[in-house]
Amino acid sequence: MAKRLPKLPPLLQSKIYKTGQTRSANDDVIFQNRANRNGTVLIPFESIDLFDISILTSKFESGFIVVISPDDYYTNPDVLIVMKAKKLKLGVNAILHYETRAQWNKFNPYKNKLSVAEKRTAPIDGHFVARILSSSSKDEEKIILGFNTSNCKGAGIRVAEYAPLFTIKSCHLQLEYLF
Repeated sequence: MAKRLPKLPPLLQSKIYKTGQTRSANDDVIFQNRANRNGTVLIPFESIDLFDISILTSKFESGFIVVISPDDYYTNPDVLIVMKAKKLKLGVNAILHYETRAQWNKFNPYKNKLSVAEKRTAPIDGHFVARILSSSSKDEEKIILGFNTSNCKGAGIRVAEYAPLFTIKSCHLQLEYLF
């Protein structure tokens, strides 16, 4: 019978476990905080040419969501051409991300009959998220819509933070070995 290795001290085990998670997100951003690195990936639309959409679903274990600025979506005719070519569709694998009050006022999603996104896997069943800070005016309170409930905080993780589960587990083993 093989000898069993001793368990790591709880604090060290906790630190090693956390290496498989992302950090530094709060309610004012659409990114998840302390989410697994193999979670849903948020890809900025301006970076979409760097990706082959046909393999993204298999590349990212939990899928992906392309995040588009309302300014680009409503004013740049090339956006719709690129979306069609890349098989992107609002409410399926892409969302609008409202970050400024000017975007909200100019391209109000409710006037355009859009719904709030709350689901991280395709089809995401929503068209937009909003993370707009309050201003000094009492009429302009903070707008936080989509992926803001306690069981669904944040739409996903930054693409640069992604790692497949195999890589995460390999890193954990390497850190345990070094200890």
